[in-house]
Amino acid sequence: MKSLGDAGGQWTARLPAPRYSFRPVEGRVAVDLFWNTFCQTSRIEAARVREVAAEFGDKVVLREYCADDADVLRAHELPRAIFVNGKEVGWGCEAPREGLRKVLSEAVSRLS
Repeated sequence: MKSLGDAGGQWTARLPAPRYSFRPVEGRVAVDLFWNTFCQTSRIEAARVREVAAEFGDKVVLREYCADDADVLRAHELPRAIFVNGKEVGWGCEAPREGLRKVLSEAVSRLS
């Protein structure tokens, strides 16, 4: 658990630590997308990830985990995140298409 509080320790809120374990896919780039429908930014981002991942055909495997499913959220404690070959990627806003293309292109180039 991560704790958040003020400098004087007046209060503490405990946030569960994400439980993510990368499972590689031999000869392919694995994208693990954690998203939800209750956040418009997450929905936009998920659509972009799907679109860009599809551009790479069978070189990329997209695994989606929707946090709307309570079991998924409990299992991973991640309402929103993108992992490419086990490394979290992000831009501070919904993932831009060009940023996703660059990250996936670099990951695909390392397959050879």
